[in-house]
Amino acid sequence: MTTDQFVSALGTNFYFDYPPADFYTWNHPRLFPVVFNNCSCLILTGCPHPALVSNSRGELVAVPGMIVDCFIVDSVLASTLECYYDLECFHLLHNQSIATVNLLSHYSHNKSQVNSTVQDLLDN
Repeated sequence: MTTDQFVSALGTNFYFDYPPADFYTWNHPRLFPVVFNNCSCLILTGCPHPALVSNSRGELVAVPGMIVDCFIVDSVLASTLECYYDLECFHLLHNQSIATVNLLSHYSHNKSQVNSTVQDLLDN
């Protein structure tokens, strides 16, 4: 691990594990970087990739506009809200939720585009 890096308590960029040991040795847990498609969270630029969730048939499907990265803050800032404008996608995320979340309207008075990232929304 390189020095001076944050380690997410959510385990999104590093995780604890025990290195392989034989019967006569005891190993201490070590930190290992999370790797996505050959991209290691050791690099400071992150490893953004599409978020996947299981649909009602148990199949993994990409969530339009939703990004997963090494840090949750980077994931949120790089993501868009486009799934919250589409009823089918919205239900994919919130069908089992007990929280009340409303679908966004294309006709709202918001000047942002459906595909604007959260970072874009905060910057404007």
